[in-house]
Amino acid sequence: MIRISNQSNIKKLLTLYGPIVLTVGVLFVFNPRKQLRKTHMVFFFNQTITWLFILFVVEKGIIKNPLRIFKHASKANFGLVFFVFPALNTLYTVRFPEHKNNLIKLLYSSSFVVGQGIVELLLERYTELFTYVKWRWYYSFILRIVISYLSRLYGKWFFNEEIERGEP
Repeated sequence: MIRISNQSNIKKLLTLYGPIVLTVGVLFVFNPRKQLRKTHMVFFFNQTITWLFILFVVEKGIIKNPLRIFKHASKANFGLVFFVFPALNTLYTVRFPEHKNNLIKLLYSSSFVVGQGIVELLLERYTELFTYVKWRWYYSFILRIVISYLSRLYGKWFFNEEIERGEP
């Protein structure tokens, strides 16, 4: 655990726990109360995918996490990978505009992926949460698209919802 003895350590604490606290706030504000069951199932699915993938990536040295929670348990950043990313992706899935036209769906998906990408680039550049070693920003972009689609597909399959064709 980081000791709060100087300003540098306070900055590290805010960097480590700030995204988690912010994500909890976003979940309380934007999570549809009527879809809590779906939210939980999609969240667990997202946790499984992201955690397994990031463990592989970190163990292979493709990404490094110099500042992380549970330093001795894993080389991965537990807060971002096991909570923040799955939570945001879950919100994307449960709030997806299913009954809107394809342009709205494309704009919704694009803004989600690009928005997360910008935040990731800023975190990589200005914090010690993670460092790209053999990783490129477009890998994250492609990975986010795939995981978002799989998350929606899983949510629809699990709850026996009709999957519309021609969606982004």
